[in-house]
Amino acid sequence: MSPVLLFLLGLATVFGLDSCRWAYKYDPIMVQTDQATRDLFVADMARYESNFMAGGVGSNAVNGMTYDGRPLNYTTGEITSENWAFSAPSKESVHMGYLAYVLAGDSRVSDLMTPDEAVDILERKIQAIEDFDKNFPGFGGFLPWFDVTDAGISPTWDFEDRVPSLDNGEMIWGIIGIIQALSDTGYLDLADRYDQYLQKLALNARTVFWDGDGQVRAVSNIVNTSAQPTPSNYYTTPYCGDPCYLDDPYEGELFVWFMDLFCQWDDPSEKEDMWVLKRKKLQKVEFSTPSDGTISVTRGWWFSAHEQWKYLMMPYQKIKIAERVFLNGERARTWNSVINGIPGLYASVTEPSAPSVQPPTFAYISDCGIPSIAFEPVTHLQVVTPYAAFPVILADQGIGLSWYQTMLLGPAMQSNYGSTESIDIDGTAICPCMTWDSKITTLVAALGGVGPFTEKYMRAHTGMWERFEFITQREFWRVFSSLNGETLDLLPPASSLPMDVPDFSTCSI
Repeated sequence: MSPVLLFLLGLATVFGLDSCRWAYKYDPIMVQTDQATRDLFVADMARYESNFMAGGVGSNAVNGMTYDGRPLNYTTGEITSENWAFSAPSKESVHMGYLAYVLAGDSRVSDLMTPDEAVDILERKIQAIEDFDKNFPGFGGFLPWFDVTDAGISPTWDFEDRVPSLDNGEMIWGIIGIIQALSDTGYLDLADRYDQYLQKLALNARTVFWDGDGQVRAVSNIVNTSAQPTPSNYYTTPYCGDPCYLDDPYEGELFVWFMDLFCQWDDPSEKEDMWVLKRKKLQKVEFSTPSDGTISVTRGWWFSAHEQWKYLMMPYQKIKIAERVFLNGERARTWNSVINGIPGLYASVTEPSAPSVQPPTFAYISDCGIPSIAFEPVTHLQVVTPYAAFPVILADQGIGLSWYQTMLLGPAMQSNYGSTESIDIDGTAICPCMTWDSKITTLVAALGGVGPFTEKYMRAHTGMWERFEFITQREFWRVFSSLNGETLDLLPPASSLPMDVPDFSTCSI
């Protein structure tokens, strides 16, 4: 850690810093080793991230639906007048994940919002979703990318007649977590309302997304968005891209699990076809360390942390072989950054812009990851983002939060609304914006993920947990009959971000 950061951390400790630059007040070693310290750390994290989630900032104050994000003024760190008033089901998934912890009365968030306030948001949210379904029945209840106004939601210009499965899969498991949290806390009428919506999605999923031979459309095109769901109303375009179908072992798997566990299948072999189709991309690859051998991991698309979203939503870590493979992936993630002197971790994210570039470009860069263990070329190795720590947090909360803290300690990486989107590893540029992907994934992971809620739901429904356990074990053991590197530790950060951009004027130490 640089002498400047050590000095600032010392000042924060001496003077008991309690501000939006709160990451400075925590001793990194205590974050790694002491649970009481981590609980306080997560409470501070939630306190400021909740300012982003608030109505009128990161969500609509009338209907509770998420906005994709908000730009920040590069100098002050305050939100600008520009509002990214569009969103996707994936953003809803982590909002619901957070609200589940509020409903559960988690002590780290209980002073920020009451369960009744969470219920109010959830009531307005499901009303907006139900209204969308009435206005656009051809979507089958599923959500496209959508514009958000006080009047409700409607498809964005590029999703007027098509709908993605991957993002809906993320939201669906958020809904399942919310149904469980509402049921556990006695809000049974609202739980039933969400369950009715879930059952509608289960009824329509095959109609909208199934293309036969194990193929689940990544994006389904709609002939008539005003028509009721029938098979002839949906099709796959000849130029549907790569992939056309959900054949990945990453976050796309969430929708495949929904179809497997919730849809009616006259021919059970069709369910098996989905898992057979996916096998070609579930591959073992070895990450090489300089002198400690290799670490066996699942080959990533880019090995972006974003690809681990399924572990945030479903209880894979309760299946031993899945947990072992997951832990190895996060070992490799931390080792890669330490070996290469990277003061942070990689994930697909909005790209930084230099202070002289006004307005900022806000270009999205997907190929951020680890080249040696990825299918696709990785060309953006100069950008790190705090949310890339979320799967490491799920693997080892202490180590994961220490990586998150390291990135927050970078220049202008905290505001009154929590973490900043991303930063160049040389500290010369940040991305002055905030999005749900880059913020609330990490908070939900720090709270414990949605897995505890979805696991309880699955165990309460006959055969569901057993099916999940059987398929997960079978598919992982096919590929990972042996694993290298399991005795290696997940590594804490070994370098820090240079302080070459000024802190925000409203949030500095």
